[in-house]
Amino acid sequence: MTNALAIGLAAAALCIAVISIIAVLGVMREVARLQNEVLARTVATEPAYIGSALPYEFSSALEAFNPNLEHRQIVVLFLSENCSGCKTLLADLAEQSNQKEVSAVARFVLAVVSGDGRAGRNLIQELGIPILLSRDPARVFRAATVNATPSALCISPGFVADEYRKGVDFEWLISRVTRMTDSEMEVEARQV
Repeated sequence: MTNALAIGLAAAALCIAVISIIAVLGVMREVARLQNEVLARTVATEPAYIGSALPYEFSSALEAFNPNLEHRQIVVLFLSENCSGCKTLLADLAEQSNQKEVSAVARFVLAVVSGDGRAGRNLIQELGIPILLSRDPARVFRAATVNATPSALCISPGFVADEYRKGVDFEWLISRVTRMTDSEMEVEARQV
């Protein structure tokens, strides 16, 4: 009986040790994820090319995605599936999706999404926002020298970078898209 008791206690101790190790690994993974998110937010700086042409690798990726982008105003929205600000932005867009301003987002916005999950990408596609190079978003982030999410890069015709914004929220995105819509309508009115 004492051997059975000793074996039972040893098995229980082993189970507790394994569960503890799994819990510690889970906590360590979450801490690392949070550290990366904080680091990305604190290290983020404005790309050096604001006010001039986009880096060749980035403009080539845009042109490969859609050759007509060079002639339009666009906002490239940089998102991560692990980013709480990104999740809030997408939830706000989904919640307000019936508004005229939100429906215009799909005309002017392209998304680059890092992460391997599908939930964020599916929601973006449901909103009608095209996803740029969804197979290799890290390449686009590097080419654009963007290291924060959610962030946005506003681009003028000719692939000129106008503005970089980190910490993008719903109000900013809608105001920017509204300005682009108004600008497009002014150009059309002049052509008539």
